[in-house]
Amino acid sequence: MKKMTKLFGVLLSAMLVVSMFAMATPVAAADPGNVQWTSQSLPGSSMLQDGSDIVDIAVAMDGSTIYVCDGQDGYMYKSTNAGQSFSDLEDYEGSYPVAVAVAPDDEDSIAVVDDNGAIYTSSDAGSSWSELPTLPSGLAVDVAIGPARSGTALGREYFVAVVDEDAGDTTDGDIMEIGDNLTWGSSCGAVSGDFDFVAVAVSPGYLGDRVIVAVGANTVATEAACIFINTATDSVVRKTEFDDSAGEILDYGNAGNDILSADIALPNDFDPTSGSGRVAFVGLASSGETDDNDVYRIDDDDPRALGIGPGTAIASVSYSGTIDEGMLFAGEANDNVIYKTDEVEDNSPDWDDTSSASGTDGTIVRASVEYADDTTVYAGTSGDESAFSISIDGKAYFGESLIDGYGSNVHYIDDFVITPDGE
Repeated sequence: MKKMTKLFGVLLSAMLVVSMFAMATPVAAADPGNVQWTSQSLPGSSMLQDGSDIVDIAVAMDGSTIYVCDGQDGYMYKSTNAGQSFSDLEDYEGSYPVAVAVAPDDEDSIAVVDDNGAIYTSSDAGSSWSELPTLPSGLAVDVAIGPARSGTALGREYFVAVVDEDAGDTTDGDIMEIGDNLTWGSSCGAVSGDFDFVAVAVSPGYLGDRVIVAVGANTVATEAACIFINTATDSVVRKTEFDDSAGEILDYGNAGNDILSADIALPNDFDPTSGSGRVAFVGLASSGETDDNDVYRIDDDDPRALGIGPGTAIASVSYSGTIDEGMLFAGEANDNVIYKTDEVEDNSPDWDDTSSASGTDGTIVRASVEYADDTTVYAGTSGDESAFSISIDGKAYFGESLIDGYGSNVHYIDDFVITPDGE
Protein backbone atom coordinates (compact mmCIF):
# COMPACT_ATOMS: atom_id res chain seq x y z
CA MET A 1 0.00 0.00 0.00
CA LYS A 2 1.32 3.39 -0.97
CA LYS A 3 0.58 6.32 1.27
CA MET A 4 1.89 9.83 1.14
CA THR A 5 3.84 11.20 4.10
CA LYS A 6 1.39 12.46 6.65
CA LEU A 7 1.64 15.99 8.02
CA PHE A 8 -0.13 16.61 11.28
CA GLY A 9 -0.72 19.89 12.99
CA VAL A 10 -3.03 21.68 15.30
CA LEU A 11 -4.76 24.67 13.70
CA LEU A 12 -5.72 26.89 16.66
CA SER A 13 -8.58 29.31 16.42
CA ALA A 14 -6.25 32.22 15.83
CA MET A 15 -8.80 34.58 14.35
CA LEU A 16 -10.97 34.26 17.42
CA VAL A 17 -8.08 35.07 19.70
CA VAL A 18 -7.05 37.99 17.50
CA SER A 19 -10.53 39.43 17.64
CA MET A 20 -10.58 39.05 21.41
CA PHE A 21 -7.42 41.13 21.72
CA ALA A 22 -8.32 43.63 19.02
CA MET A 23 -11.75 44.40 20.44
CA ALA A 24 -10.87 44.33 24.13
CA THR A 25 -11.61 47.52 26.06
CA PRO A 26 -8.72 48.82 28.22
CA VAL A 27 -9.35 48.39 31.93
CA ALA A 28 -7.63 49.61 35.04
CA ALA A 29 -4.74 47.53 36.34
CA ALA A 30 -5.85 44.77 38.68
CA ASP A 31 -4.62 44.42 42.23
CA PRO A 32 -1.89 41.75 42.00
CA GLY A 33 -3.03 40.34 45.29
CA ASN A 34 -6.52 39.66 43.95
CA VAL A 35 -5.70 38.37 40.44
CA GLN A 36 -7.33 35.01 39.68
CA TRP A 37 -7.02 32.89 36.52
CA THR A 38 -9.73 30.84 34.90
CA SER A 39 -9.32 28.44 31.98
CA GLN A 40 -11.15 29.00 28.71
CA SER A 41 -11.44 26.29 26.03
CA LEU A 42 -10.93 27.22 22.40
CA PRO A 43 -13.75 26.13 20.06
CA GLY A 44 -12.72 22.93 18.34
CA SER A 45 -9.46 21.29 17.36
CA SER A 46 -8.51 21.21 13.71
CA MET A 47 -5.85 19.16 12.00
CA LEU A 48 -3.83 20.06 8.96
CA GLN A 49 -3.61 17.13 6.54
CA ASP A 50 -1.47 17.77 3.49
CA GLY A 51 -3.27 16.94 0.24
CA SER A 52 -6.29 15.32 1.87
CA ASP A 53 -9.34 14.53 -0.27
CA ILE A 54 -12.51 13.54 1.58
CA VAL A 55 -14.26 11.06 -0.71
CA ASP A 56 -16.86 9.61 1.66
CA ILE A 57 -18.40 10.23 5.08
CA ALA A 58 -20.44 7.92 7.32
CA VAL A 59 -22.33 9.34 10.31
CA ALA A 60 -23.32 6.86 13.01
CA MET A 61 -26.76 6.88 14.60
CA ASP A 62 -25.30 8.00 17.94
CA GLY A 63 -24.79 11.40 16.33
CA SER A 64 -21.21 11.74 17.59
CA THR A 65 -19.22 9.10 15.71
CA ILE A 66 -18.17 9.99 12.16
CA TYR A 67 -15.89 8.09 9.79
CA VAL A 68 -14.09 9.73 6.86
CA CYS A 69 -12.24 8.31 3.83
CA ASP A 70 -9.19 10.24 2.68
CA GLY A 71 -8.87 9.13 -0.93
CA GLN A 72 -5.72 11.16 -1.58
CA ASP A 73 -3.43 10.04 1.23
CA GLY A 74 -5.09 6.67 1.79
CA TYR A 75 -6.09 7.09 5.42
CA MET A 76 -9.22 6.42 7.44
CA TYR A 77 -10.25 8.83 10.17
CA LYS A 78 -12.71 8.69 13.07
CA SER A 79 -14.32 11.41 15.15
CA THR A 80 -16.14 10.80 18.42
CA ASN A 81 -17.17 14.43 18.98
CA ALA A 82 -19.32 15.09 15.91
CA GLY A 83 -16.46 16.16 13.68
CA GLN A 84 -14.72 18.70 15.88
CA SER A 85 -11.55 16.60 15.76
CA PHE A 86 -10.41 13.34 14.15
CA SER A 87 -7.97 10.56 14.88
CA ASP A 88 -6.16 8.44 12.33
CA LEU A 89 -7.23 4.79 12.26
CA GLU A 90 -3.62 3.70 11.98
CA ASP A 91 -4.34 -0.03 11.78
CA TYR A 92 -6.40 0.29 8.60
CA GLU A 93 -4.69 -2.07 6.16
CA GLY A 94 -6.32 -1.26 2.84
CA SER A 95 -5.28 0.88 -0.08
CA TYR A 96 -6.90 4.24 -0.81
CA PRO A 97 -10.46 4.10 0.63
CA VAL A 98 -13.34 5.05 -1.67
CA ALA A 99 -16.43 4.19 0.40
CA VAL A 100 -17.31 3.68 4.06
CA ALA A 101 -20.46 2.47 5.83
CA VAL A 102 -21.40 2.23 9.50
CA ALA A 103 -23.97 -0.16 10.94
CA PRO A 104 -27.34 1.41 11.78
CA ASP A 105 -27.33 -0.10 15.27
CA ASP A 106 -23.65 -0.02 16.25
CA GLU A 107 -21.30 2.92 15.81
CA ASP A 108 -18.29 0.60 16.14
CA SER A 109 -19.16 -1.69 13.21
CA ILE A 110 -17.87 -0.33 9.91
CA ALA A 111 -16.88 -1.47 6.44
CA VAL A 112 -14.57 0.13 3.88
CA VAL A 113 -14.01 -0.44 0.16
CA ASP A 114 -10.63 0.55 -1.25
CA ASP A 115 -9.66 1.52 -4.78
CA ASN A 116 -8.70 -2.06 -5.59
CA GLY A 117 -12.17 -3.30 -4.68
CA ALA A 118 -11.01 -4.96 -1.47
CA ILE A 119 -13.47 -4.88 1.45
CA TYR A 120 -12.36 -4.41 5.04
CA THR A 121 -14.50 -4.62 8.19
CA SER A 122 -14.03 -3.61 11.79
CA SER A 123 -16.24 -4.29 14.80
CA ASP A 124 -14.24 -2.17 17.24
CA ALA A 125 -14.37 1.27 15.62
CA GLY A 126 -11.25 0.73 13.54
CA SER A 127 -8.88 -0.56 16.21
CA SER A 128 -8.54 -3.82 14.28
CA TRP A 129 -9.53 -4.88 10.77
CA SER A 130 -10.41 -8.00 8.79
CA GLU A 131 -10.33 -8.28 5.04
CA LEU A 132 -13.30 -10.08 3.53
CA PRO A 133 -12.66 -12.70 0.85
CA THR A 134 -11.94 -11.47 -2.68
CA LEU A 135 -15.00 -11.12 -4.89
CA PRO A 136 -15.33 -13.86 -7.51
CA SER A 137 -15.41 -11.20 -10.24
CA GLY A 138 -15.96 -7.50 -10.78
CA LEU A 139 -14.86 -4.45 -8.81
CA ALA A 140 -16.56 -3.34 -5.57
CA VAL A 141 -17.26 0.42 -5.48
CA ASP A 142 -19.74 0.87 -2.62
CA VAL A 143 -20.74 -0.90 0.61
CA ALA A 144 -23.71 -1.03 3.00
CA ILE A 145 -24.18 -2.76 6.36
CA GLY A 146 -27.33 -4.21 7.88
CA PRO A 147 -28.29 -4.31 11.56
CA ALA A 148 -27.28 -7.22 13.78
CA ARG A 149 -29.24 -10.33 12.87
CA SER A 150 -28.94 -13.87 14.18
CA GLY A 151 -28.09 -16.61 11.73
CA THR A 152 -25.72 -14.49 9.65
CA ALA A 153 -22.09 -15.41 9.04
CA LEU A 154 -20.67 -12.23 10.58
CA GLY A 155 -23.56 -11.31 12.86
CA ARG A 156 -24.94 -8.90 10.27
CA GLU A 157 -25.11 -8.60 6.47
CA TYR A 158 -22.56 -6.79 4.33
CA PHE A 159 -23.56 -5.76 0.80
CA VAL A 160 -21.31 -4.38 -1.94
CA ALA A 161 -22.13 -2.74 -5.26
CA VAL A 162 -20.07 -4.36 -8.01
CA VAL A 163 -19.23 -3.14 -11.52
CA ASP A 164 -17.70 -4.78 -14.56
CA GLU A 165 -14.84 -2.50 -15.59
CA ASP A 166 -14.99 -3.54 -19.24
CA ALA A 167 -16.81 -1.07 -21.48
CA GLY A 168 -20.05 -2.42 -22.88
CA ASP A 169 -20.03 -5.37 -20.48
CA THR A 170 -22.08 -5.84 -17.29
CA THR A 171 -21.43 -9.57 -16.92
CA ASP A 172 -19.68 -9.12 -13.58
CA GLY A 173 -21.97 -6.36 -12.30
CA ASP A 174 -23.94 -7.37 -9.20
CA ILE A 175 -24.97 -6.67 -5.63
CA MET A 176 -23.01 -9.20 -3.61
CA GLU A 177 -23.61 -10.35 -0.05
CA ILE A 178 -21.23 -12.21 2.23
CA GLY A 179 -22.86 -15.46 3.28
CA ASP A 180 -22.21 -18.76 5.00
CA ASN A 181 -18.60 -19.95 5.07
CA LEU A 182 -17.64 -16.38 4.20
CA THR A 183 -18.46 -16.80 0.55
CA TRP A 184 -20.01 -14.19 -1.72
CA GLY A 185 -23.41 -14.65 -3.30
CA SER A 186 -25.68 -12.53 -5.47
CA SER A 187 -28.60 -10.66 -3.91
CA CYS A 188 -30.05 -9.56 -7.23
CA GLY A 189 -31.90 -12.55 -8.60
CA ALA A 190 -32.94 -12.00 -12.21
CA VAL A 191 -30.98 -8.77 -12.72
CA SER A 192 -27.65 -10.21 -11.65
CA GLY A 193 -25.14 -9.59 -14.42
CA ASP A 194 -27.44 -7.16 -16.26
CA PHE A 195 -26.33 -3.98 -14.47
CA ASP A 196 -23.18 -2.30 -13.29
CA PHE A 197 -24.13 -1.25 -9.76
CA VAL A 198 -22.51 1.86 -8.30
CA ALA A 199 -24.49 2.41 -5.07
CA VAL A 200 -26.28 0.35 -2.41
CA ALA A 201 -28.23 1.26 0.75
CA VAL A 202 -30.08 -0.69 3.45
CA SER A 203 -33.72 -0.04 4.31
CA PRO A 204 -34.26 1.73 7.67
CA GLY A 205 -36.63 -1.13 8.56
CA TYR A 206 -34.35 -3.88 7.29
CA LEU A 207 -35.04 -6.36 10.10
CA GLY A 208 -38.69 -6.36 9.10
CA ASP A 209 -38.61 -5.92 5.32
CA ARG A 210 -35.12 -7.33 4.44
CA VAL A 211 -34.86 -4.87 1.53
CA ILE A 212 -31.85 -3.10 0.07
CA VAL A 213 -31.83 -0.38 -2.62
CA ALA A 214 -29.31 -0.30 -5.46
CA VAL A 215 -28.55 1.98 -8.41
CA GLY A 216 -26.94 0.85 -11.66
CA ALA A 217 -26.91 1.15 -15.43
CA ASN A 218 -27.38 -1.27 -18.29
CA THR A 219 -25.67 -1.16 -21.69
CA VAL A 220 -28.21 -3.21 -23.60
CA ALA A 221 -31.33 -1.40 -22.42
CA THR A 222 -29.46 1.92 -22.11
CA GLU A 223 -31.16 2.63 -18.82
CA ALA A 224 -30.24 3.83 -15.37
CA ALA A 225 -32.45 2.27 -12.74
CA CYS A 226 -33.14 2.13 -9.02
CA ILE A 227 -33.73 -1.46 -7.96
CA PHE A 228 -35.41 -2.60 -4.74
CA ILE A 229 -34.20 -6.06 -3.72
CA ASN A 230 -35.57 -8.50 -1.13
CA THR A 231 -32.50 -10.21 0.29
CA ALA A 232 -34.54 -12.89 2.04
CA THR A 233 -35.64 -14.26 -1.33
CA ASP A 234 -32.87 -12.76 -3.52
CA SER A 235 -35.55 -11.31 -5.72
CA VAL A 236 -36.36 -7.93 -7.23
CA VAL A 237 -39.27 -6.16 -5.56
CA ARG A 238 -39.33 -3.44 -8.21
CA LYS A 239 -37.05 -1.96 -10.85
CA THR A 240 -37.73 1.73 -11.56
CA GLU A 241 -36.02 3.56 -14.39
CA PHE A 242 -35.11 7.10 -13.51
CA ASP A 243 -37.22 8.64 -16.29
CA ASP A 244 -36.99 9.25 -20.05
CA SER A 245 -34.20 11.79 -19.64
CA ALA A 246 -31.97 9.11 -18.13
CA GLY A 247 -32.48 6.67 -20.97
CA GLU A 248 -29.04 6.88 -22.55
CA ILE A 249 -26.78 6.24 -19.58
CA LEU A 250 -24.66 3.16 -20.18
CA ASP A 251 -22.59 0.86 -18.04
CA TYR A 252 -19.60 1.71 -15.88
CA GLY A 253 -16.46 2.22 -17.98
CA ASN A 254 -18.29 2.87 -21.26
CA ALA A 255 -16.20 5.78 -22.51
CA GLY A 256 -18.16 8.97 -23.06
CA ASN A 257 -21.50 7.69 -21.85
CA ASP A 258 -20.88 5.83 -18.61
CA ILE A 259 -22.39 6.01 -15.17
CA LEU A 260 -19.66 7.23 -12.82
CA SER A 261 -21.30 7.20 -9.41
CA ALA A 262 -24.57 7.48 -7.52
CA ASP A 263 -25.69 8.08 -3.96
CA ILE A 264 -28.91 7.00 -2.23
CA ALA A 265 -30.90 8.61 0.60
CA LEU A 266 -34.03 7.07 2.10
CA PRO A 267 -36.83 8.70 4.14
CA ASN A 268 -37.31 7.65 7.75
CA ASP A 269 -40.67 6.07 6.89
CA PHE A 270 -39.43 4.24 3.79
CA ASP A 271 -41.69 1.23 3.18
CA PRO A 272 -40.69 -1.02 0.26
CA THR A 273 -43.81 -3.16 0.67
CA SER A 274 -46.14 -0.46 -0.67
CA GLY A 275 -46.11 1.72 -3.77
CA SER A 276 -46.62 4.91 -1.77
CA GLY A 277 -43.82 4.04 0.64
CA ARG A 278 -41.26 2.94 -1.95
CA VAL A 279 -39.54 6.34 -2.25
CA ALA A 280 -35.83 7.03 -2.64
CA PHE A 281 -33.71 10.07 -3.47
CA VAL A 282 -30.76 9.43 -5.78
CA GLY A 283 -27.91 11.63 -6.91
CA LEU A 284 -26.35 10.71 -10.25
CA ALA A 285 -23.10 11.50 -12.02
CA SER A 286 -22.35 10.31 -15.55
CA SER A 287 -19.66 11.31 -18.02
CA GLY A 288 -21.39 11.59 -21.39
CA GLU A 289 -25.11 12.26 -20.97
CA THR A 290 -24.58 15.33 -18.81
CA ASP A 291 -28.24 16.33 -19.07
CA ASP A 292 -29.01 13.22 -17.03
CA ASN A 293 -26.88 14.35 -14.11
CA ASP A 294 -29.34 15.41 -11.44
CA VAL A 295 -31.10 14.49 -8.20
CA TYR A 296 -34.00 12.10 -8.72
CA ARG A 297 -37.04 11.27 -6.65
CA ILE A 298 -37.78 7.61 -7.28
CA ASP A 299 -41.30 6.35 -6.65
CA ASP A 300 -43.75 3.97 -8.32
CA ASP A 301 -46.05 6.60 -9.80
CA ASP A 302 -43.83 9.41 -11.07
CA PRO A 303 -40.04 8.91 -10.90
CA ARG A 304 -38.54 12.22 -11.93
CA ALA A 305 -35.51 14.48 -12.04
CA LEU A 306 -35.77 17.31 -9.54
CA GLY A 307 -34.06 19.87 -11.77
CA ILE A 308 -31.09 20.87 -9.68
CA GLY A 309 -29.47 22.47 -12.73
CA PRO A 310 -28.55 21.67 -16.35
CA GLY A 311 -26.12 18.76 -16.34
CA THR A 312 -25.10 19.12 -12.69
CA ALA A 313 -23.25 15.96 -11.66
CA ILE A 314 -24.11 14.96 -8.10
CA ALA A 315 -21.55 13.29 -5.81
CA SER A 316 -23.81 12.83 -2.78
CA VAL A 317 -27.31 13.20 -1.38
CA SER A 318 -28.60 13.25 2.18
CA TYR A 319 -32.14 13.42 3.48
CA SER A 320 -33.69 14.15 6.85
CA GLY A 321 -37.44 13.62 7.15
CA THR A 322 -40.37 11.56 6.03
CA ILE A 323 -41.70 10.84 2.54
CA ASP A 324 -43.97 13.90 2.68
CA GLU A 325 -41.82 16.38 4.57
CA GLY A 326 -38.12 16.89 5.09
CA MET A 327 -34.90 18.54 3.93
CA LEU A 328 -32.94 17.18 0.97
CA PHE A 329 -29.26 18.02 0.45
CA ALA A 330 -27.02 17.38 -2.57
CA GLY A 331 -23.28 17.85 -3.05
CA GLU A 332 -21.92 18.69 -6.48
CA ALA A 333 -19.34 16.37 -8.04
CA ASN A 334 -17.45 18.98 -10.05
CA ASP A 335 -17.68 21.91 -7.66
CA ASN A 336 -17.90 22.66 -3.93
CA VAL A 337 -21.56 23.73 -4.02
CA ILE A 338 -24.13 22.27 -1.60
CA TYR A 339 -27.79 22.40 -2.62
CA LYS A 340 -30.86 22.01 -0.43
CA THR A 341 -34.64 22.03 -0.75
CA ASP A 342 -37.62 21.23 1.44
CA GLU A 343 -40.01 20.96 -1.52
CA VAL A 344 -39.48 17.21 -1.74
CA GLU A 345 -42.85 16.39 -3.31
CA ASP A 346 -42.80 19.08 -6.00
CA ASN A 347 -42.05 18.32 -9.63
CA SER A 348 -39.78 21.36 -9.90
CA PRO A 349 -38.61 22.30 -6.41
CA ASP A 350 -36.74 25.51 -5.68
CA TRP A 351 -33.13 24.70 -4.81
CA ASP A 352 -31.05 26.89 -2.54
CA ASP A 353 -27.60 26.85 -4.16
CA THR A 354 -25.98 29.63 -2.13
CA SER A 355 -23.89 27.35 0.12
CA SER A 356 -20.42 26.02 -0.52
CA ALA A 357 -17.69 24.27 1.44
CA SER A 358 -13.95 24.86 1.37
CA GLY A 359 -12.34 22.86 -1.45
CA THR A 360 -12.87 22.53 -5.18
CA ASP A 361 -15.00 19.47 -5.99
CA GLY A 362 -16.30 16.04 -4.97
CA THR A 363 -18.63 17.47 -2.34
CA ILE A 364 -19.89 14.86 0.14
CA VAL A 365 -22.78 16.09 2.30
CA ARG A 366 -24.37 14.31 5.27
CA ALA A 367 -27.14 15.69 7.49
CA SER A 368 -26.94 15.05 11.22
CA VAL A 369 -29.14 12.22 12.47
CA GLU A 370 -30.79 14.88 14.66
CA TYR A 371 -31.05 17.47 11.88
CA ALA A 372 -34.69 18.26 12.67
CA ASP A 373 -33.54 19.44 16.10
CA ASP A 374 -29.99 20.71 15.64
CA THR A 375 -29.92 21.67 11.89
CA THR A 376 -26.32 20.42 11.71
CA VAL A 377 -24.87 19.33 8.37
CA TYR A 378 -21.43 17.87 7.60
CA ALA A 379 -19.53 18.24 4.33
CA GLY A 380 -16.25 17.02 2.90
CA THR A 381 -14.47 18.03 -0.29
CA SER A 382 -11.46 17.29 -2.47
CA GLY A 383 -8.87 19.53 -4.12
CA ASP A 384 -6.88 22.47 -2.78
CA GLU A 385 -8.05 23.74 0.61
CA SER A 386 -10.42 20.80 1.00
CA ALA A 387 -11.66 20.14 4.52
CA PHE A 388 -14.21 18.49 6.74
CA SER A 389 -16.74 21.27 7.26
CA ILE A 390 -19.65 21.75 9.65
CA SER A 391 -22.75 23.89 9.28
CA ILE A 392 -25.08 24.57 12.19
CA ASP A 393 -27.78 26.09 10.01
CA GLY A 394 -27.46 24.22 6.70
CA LYS A 395 -26.25 27.43 5.05
CA ALA A 396 -22.77 28.50 6.16
CA TYR A 397 -20.05 25.81 6.19
CA PHE A 398 -16.80 26.23 8.13
CA GLY A 399 -13.70 24.04 7.74
CA GLU A 400 -13.33 22.31 11.08
CA SER A 401 -10.78 19.56 10.55
CA LEU A 402 -8.74 17.50 8.04
CA ILE A 403 -7.84 20.78 6.38
CA ASP A 404 -5.70 20.43 3.27
CA GLY A 405 -2.25 21.96 3.76
CA TYR A 406 -1.92 22.00 -0.08
CA GLY A 407 1.77 21.16 -0.14
CA SER A 408 2.91 23.43 2.68
CA ASN A 409 5.55 22.39 5.18
CA VAL A 410 3.46 23.47 8.14
CA HIS A 411 3.54 20.89 10.93
CA TYR A 412 2.32 22.83 13.95
CA ILE A 413 1.25 26.38 14.71
CA ASP A 414 3.14 26.97 17.95
CA ASP A 415 2.81 30.73 18.27
CA PHE A 416 1.52 33.84 16.54
CA VAL A 417 1.88 37.59 16.94
CA ILE A 418 -0.52 40.48 16.43
CA THR A 419 0.80 43.49 14.52
CA PRO A 420 0.38 46.94 16.10
CA ASP A 421 -2.28 47.97 13.57
CA GLY A 422 -4.39 44.95 14.45
CA GLU A 423 -4.52 43.82 10.82
